[in-house]
Amino acid sequence: MKCITRYRRALIAALILNLAAIAFLYFKQIDNQIPNQLLVFENGEIELNYNLPVSGEWEEEDVKVFNNQKSFNFREPVYMQLKNQGSYKINLKLFGLIHWKNMEIRVIGKEQVIPGGIPVGIYVKTDGLLVLGTGRITGTDGLNYEPALNIVKTGDYIETINNMPVENTRDFQELIENSEGKEVLLGIRRNGEKTEVKLAPVKGNTGEYKLGIWVRQDTQGIGTLTYYTKEGKFGALGHGITDSDTGELVEIEEGGIYQASIVNIVKGKQGQPGELVGYINRSTSAILGELKKNTACGIFGTQLEMEDRVEYNEPMEIALKQEVKPGKASILCQMDGELEEYEIEIKKLRYNLENANKGMVIEVTDQTLLEKTNGIVQGMSGSPILQNGRIVGAVTHVLVNDPTKGYGIFIENMLEEN
Repeated sequence: MKCITRYRRALIAALILNLAAIAFLYFKQIDNQIPNQLLVFENGEIELNYNLPVSGEWEEEDVKVFNNQKSFNFREPVYMQLKNQGSYKINLKLFGLIHWKNMEIRVIGKEQVIPGGIPVGIYVKTDGLLVLGTGRITGTDGLNYEPALNIVKTGDYIETINNMPVENTRDFQELIENSEGKEVLLGIRRNGEKTEVKLAPVKGNTGEYKLGIWVRQDTQGIGTLTYYTKEGKFGALGHGITDSDTGELVEIEEGGIYQASIVNIVKGKQGQPGELVGYINRSTSAILGELKKNTACGIFGTQLEMEDRVEYNEPMEIALKQEVKPGKASILCQMDGELEEYEIEIKKLRYNLENANKGMVIEVTDQTLLEKTNGIVQGMSGSPILQNGRIVGAVTHVLVNDPTKGYGIFIENMLEEN
């Protein structure tokens, strides 16, 4: 009898767990279909067609809508037209009963940008020396030492040594060598907070004093310009510059984007992403813009006389994410000297991801581009995505196991950062 009772309890527990898992997946699916934040153009009508058991009503009483609608049933298409710029909230309820979340509605003016599509060389100087890791030093006595182990960490930024600014790796090496083995004080920045640590350099078997710290002072690469504006701003890449060793966003002191030429295309293969191999012209006359921000949604800054160096000079309206539709679209890319438009398909839209730079799932369908690259390759990040005569986003990543597919970011996410 006891065995039967235990068996029933186990069945009930398994049933409860299964129902909880189903409910979690269901709510997760609903959450992905209704964005946490929605941008709306002033006086522009939008249609929200979610077909979900969700109702909503304005939190504010003075929202200026043309039809004075105060509540919504998202089981049916909802049409909305707001008069005044500003930020408003809609309280959402599941099944009309359970408070779920607030959706922020931000009303903005119409915006235009000029699509890029050209390859750019990117150079950034880190804000301090980026620590890549620590290692062992073989001393003059033949023993191994690790003076920085568990004191300095991967991802730290070294700003000073004995209160002296450290601008580059040469400064770092000279200050350590001049210590003659005496304890040094390192000023470091970790997760945005400054601190100080003391370390004693070790004289290695080469005769030089060392701390056993691997550092980097700058990084560079090839990417694609997404857009620039008449007001002098630009955005590129659609994702941030991360360090290949730490995987973290690089904190930058200064940087720039430069003219670049593609000299070779390495085609992508399953399990092996391809790349655009290019030459970066770092001369003063070849600088296109000064880099100000490195974020998860792209790199941003001020452009310098971009109009004379970019083929596409016509402003284009942006599309907000609720206006982007699955289906045919195109990307702008320049690989062999000419700016070309290539067909793609937007396969899926994802609104509430932590990684905003993966809001769209895309697939290359253009035969010409497939013959050139086999799909999406490294260096194409930032290529503008166009749909129905508007710029809707940018290419950001390639799927390693299928180079014809990848991800994109909504253009509004890039513009919010800039």
